[in-house]
This record gives sequence, structure tokens and C-alpha cells, in this order.
Amino acid sequence: MLSLVIPAHNEERRIIPVIRSFLRYFSGIEVIVVDNGSTDATDLMVRRMRDSRVRLLSFPEKLGKGGAILRGFRAAQGDIIGFSDADQAVAPADFQRLIKHTRHADAAIGSRRVAGSTIMVRQPSSRRFFSRGFNILVNLLFHLHIHDTQCGAKVFRREALLHALPLVHTTGFAFDVELLWRLKQKGYSVVEVPVAWRHEPGGSFRLTAMPEMLIALLKIRFS
Repeated sequence: MLSLVIPAHNEERRIIPVIRSFLRYFSGIEVIVVDNGSTDATDLMVRRMRDSRVRLLSFPEKLGKGGAILRGFRAAQGDIIGFSDADQAVAPADFQRLIKHTRHADAAIGSRRVAGSTIMVRQPSSRRFFSRGFNILVNLLFHLHIHDTQCGAKVFRREALLHALPLVHTTGFAFDVELLWRLKQKGYSVVEVPVAWRHEPGGSFRLTAMPEMLIALLKIRFS
């Protein structure tokens, strides 16, 4: 079974279509929505679904992207565990491709920067510039040899994920980097899979988070 975690902060407008798209595509799935300090009706919208395949973890305080995903991971019951951003920049069909790659890898992550990937709607130029610079820094610090650590589409074999989770402490947007690094430290394999990706406006990431992310990278690497 696939356990899919969706961190959600003020996503009342699009959370239900995202959940339904995954429920339609996958027969064996549990969707775990982690309401991450929302001030809108995100949790109410999810509760109204009344679907046994959908679980809601609701927290009044803002946990951060990584903090929300960690809570969802710890509650997941599937043998394959993954997460999707609430904007669903990557469609369920590409998640199916990621899952297939876990037959020979411990983790499969969506990538916008490997051969075969497609960008259907591009990010603003400022976001693209930061994203590429961030990835260069990540590989200088951690030697991950990964082209795209931040795409919000990742799946993991349960055993590998649960083995690495106790080492992961980052709760912000640098969470992906630490998780991938800890997996590599434990000797687990990570494969990048090309995806069709589209930028969706209205996400929770802001360029003002850049200093926090850079500081988080240094703390992960040198603490």
C-alpha cells in the first residue's frame, strides 16, 4: 500500500481536488493530510470528505514543511511512503512511475533536471535562479550528486525511511536535503526520476525563506 503525506497550510481552495486525484488513480492508498497551522478551513474541508482512505492530522501551530511531513511519515502504515506538495505540481501518473523505481532503489524522487523531464509551466525567473544556486550549494556541501532535491514528489521504501527518520531534525524547507543525506549516510540508494512538472502559484514557499534555508544547510552539515 502507498501512504501519501500531503502537508497543507491554508489550502482550503485546492486540497480536495488534489486528494481526489490521488484516490481516483491509486486503488491501494492512504492519504494523510497534515494540516500545518492553517488559519482557513483546510481541516474542515478534509473532515467533510468522510473517506476511510483519508486521514487528517491537524495541528494549531505551524510546524514547517518538514515538520508536517515528519508527523505524517510517523503515522503512515504503507510499505511505500511518500509525499506530495499540496499544489500537486506533479501528477499521480508520475508518482506511479516513482513507485515502480522502488523495485530496485530505496528512494525514488521526482526531478525537473534530468533527461526526460518536462516543465509545463515555468517558475518565475527569480525562483529558477535561487533553485539552481541552492542545488549547487547542496552538492558542494553534501556531495549528493542529485540534480533536484526540492521537487515535491518523493517515495521511499518503508524500511529505509524509518531507519533514516530518527536522524532528521530539520522542519523547514531544507528538510528534503537532510532526509536524502541521511538516507545516503545509511547506505540506501536514491534514484532521480524525470517528471512532468508545472509551477502552481500560491504555494507556501517565499523567497524570503532563502536565508533560513541556507542557515539550515550549514547546521545540517556541520552540527
